[in-house]
Amino acid sequence: MWLLLGLSVLLATGCGNSNVDAASGARAPISRGQAIAYAEAVNLRASDVRGLVGARLPRRRETRSGPFGSLMESCDGGVTHSGEVIGVMSQTFERNNAQHLGTDFLYNFLPLIESVYSAVYLMRSDALASHEVAAADSARARTCLKRLFMRENPTTKAEGSSVKDPLFTHIDVSGLASPLRGVPVYGLRMTADFGAPGTKGRSRDQEDFLGFAVGQTVITLTDTGDPRPFPAITERRLLALLYSRAKAHSL
Repeated sequence: MWLLLGLSVLLATGCGNSNVDAASGARAPISRGQAIAYAEAVNLRASDVRGLVGARLPRRRETRSGPFGSLMESCDGGVTHSGEVIGVMSQTFERNNAQHLGTDFLYNFLPLIESVYSAVYLMRSDALASHEVAAADSARARTCLKRLFMRENPTTKAEGSSVKDPLFTHIDVSGLASPLRGVPVYGLRMTADFGAPGTKGRSRDQEDFLGFAVGQTVITLTDTGDPRPFPAITERRLLALLYSRAKAHSL
């Protein structure tokens, strides 16, 4: 699951157009403070994900890379953002086997069962936000992501062995249909079998990336499940919640 989480990249959606100058039609600059306030109004919070808890490890909340992240900007039709994007991530919410077993001592040692977070990206223009979503929802992006995933796949060896084995096998990247009726949501699903050398069996990790554009912003939802997928009904509910918040607020 850690490679999946490491390759997780954030997607986004756009906001309203209250910053368009009525005389010139040009969009007024949006400050970092405005972008953060909007993201806080839209992003997931603890009350949205009952049964999951905030991750204990700190996570950087802000980024200047695009919705695909700096590692994968080459997959986005060759577009680079040069630090001009303002991205704000929610806290990561998770459930692991320790919670399932009611064993707090094992919290940091047992694998995740579920995790989810959202992100809001402020792009330079409405057109660029729409382009990001279109590029993500392409065969090129899926092929590129799979190639990066396989390239970054670490290898380790069991104690006493000289043979190195990949941590992830049967890697696949596929597209997802929009879970929201009438809303153009792009989706990618990454799946892989995970198993550390010297352990018995492998678990099936799955990570979904979902995003949409509204105006100048891109909003994304990323969730993981192991060994079962993140619940589809919860994924759809959270995505609908993000969309309704994005439409209710404006920059």
